[in-house]
Amino acid sequence: MFDSVGWAEILVLVVAGLFILGPERLPEAAAWFGRAAARAREFTAGAGQKVRAEMPEIDELSRPVRELDRMRRGGVRGALKGVLDDESPTR
Repeated sequence: MFDSVGWAEILVLVVAGLFILGPERLPEAAAWFGRAAARAREFTAGAGQKVRAEMPEIDELSRPVRELDRMRRGGVRGALKGVLDDESPTR
C-alpha cells in the first residue's frame, strides 16, 4: 500500500504529528491509524476473495494485465526475454 513512502516522509509525518496533535495524543492517533489500515487490508482481501468466488473467470481476464505488469517491472530486457521465451519455434 505504501511502497513509495520512504523513511524521510515517515519522519516528516511524525514531526508534523507531534506539532499538530502533541506528544500526548500522537500514540493514540498512530494506534487508530494502524487499526484502520488493518481493517482496510482485511476488507480488500475479503472483497478480492469474494469476487474470485463469484467470478472464477476473473483470473483469466486479468492475465494480460499481470503480464504487462511483469514486463514493466522487468524493464526492456525482461520484456524481450519474456516475449522470446513465450514464442515457440515454427519449424
